Amino acid sequence: MKILYLSHCTGYNGSTIALLNIVKEMVNKGHRVGLIIPEKDNFLYTGAISFGVEIFSSFTYPMIMEMPDFNCGIVKRIKRTVNVFLLILGMVKAYIYVFIIISKYKPDIVHTNTSAVDYAFQICRLKRI
Repeated sequence: MKILYLSHCTGYNGSTIALLNIVKEMVNKGHRVGLIIPEKDNFLYTGAISFGVEIFSSFTYPMIMEMPDFNCGIVKRIKRTVNVFLLILGMVKAYIYVFIIISKYKPDIVHTNTSAVDYAFQICRLKRI
């Protein structure tokens, strides 16, 4: 079975440790595993490479976490509007990036171990994965 995992970070924390343990077990059970990560050369990257996992890492994609700030002036509101526009643009690029990877890799299952990124959800619904 081909399984594709999508991670929101690569540092040493609970979600990456759990994902690395899941990936290790899936590789040990004989499954072909791919991993989409936002950056290379970190804890998750080095651990996954040691298991022989196929890594996809091209650019850092934004997480779906936006903190509202209602107590701000006009300049900060303008900056926030520009930042939200750039966030939306980054999210569109991430959807396209994940779509291309899913189309090429053709996984049976796509799994995200956190709700910070949900780029694969709509793509999987579209492709009936």
